[in-house]
Amino acid sequence: MRVLFTTPILEHPAAGGPQLRIENSIKALSFVCELDIISGSTLTVGDEGKEAREFYQRYCQEFSILPRLNRPVSSNRYLRKLQRIARRLLRLYQSNLACDASFILNHVDRRNIDVVWFGYGNISYSLIKYIKKLRPGLKVVCDTDSVWSRFILRELPYATGIKRQQILASGKEKEAEERAWVNLCEVTTAVSEVDAEYYRGLAIDDKCVHLFSNVIDPSTYLECHPRLRMFAAHRYIWPGLSGPIARWKMQRDGLSMRCSHLFGRQFRMLTFTLSAKTRIVCLPIFRIPKLP
Repeated sequence: MRVLFTTPILEHPAAGGPQLRIENSIKALSFVCELDIISGSTLTVGDEGKEAREFYQRYCQEFSILPRLNRPVSSNRYLRKLQRIARRLLRLYQSNLACDASFILNHVDRRNIDVVWFGYGNISYSLIKYIKKLRPGLKVVCDTDSVWSRFILRELPYATGIKRQQILASGKEKEAEERAWVNLCEVTTAVSEVDAEYYRGLAIDDKCVHLFSNVIDPSTYLECHPRLRMFAAHRYIWPGLSGPIARWKMQRDGLSMRCSHLFGRQFRMLTFTLSAKTRIVCLPIFRIPKLP
């Protein structure tokens, strides 16, 4: 069987849970089918994406990137905005949806693809719907990582006023999408049995919903990295703060530390470079007393 895997989330090394799910999904599928990959991620474009392209090419027969991601753009962010406005006004390009669908379907025809697998299909419904409209007989898998409507609506009990109405409207819109794609796609995957039961409740034929759990590849963690010297003599707790506190920073000159006070406790922002090819990580940490 020939499977075309396409996703808007793709990078290497994986920087978080969504990226890791996609990476391991690709590894698993490569064992059971002839796999092609079309990337919809900007993190696979240009010099920044070279490592990711080389990595994923090992698991597929053919790797390509949606053409719209390779459009020449200015390095200046203000000029980039002007370019986008000009393209919309002058209509120099097809819509992203039509452009992406055309490229995917041309690949399907050229490579005699049997199934199109949408990684993170729960955020790709518009593209799935467009492709199924053009090619109703094409077999499609909508691979989900969650019940997205629940992710949106979880804020509802804590919101008031206009914000509450916006969350409710957005959640209801997503629920309508979920009901639509479950009955549009030949297969919908769920990451857990809880999610699977939700999707089965929406499906006319509940046999189209299958469990596709998150997994890890143990071989990824066989390589032992040297311990960072800066952590050898200290004990810290990392509370996992977000927003303006936990920022991602770029530092070209290795280790950098800044101190400030937060809620009466000593707060430190630690920035370090793991390697020339690795992201710069900025972690908020609190020093705790030395344990006996």
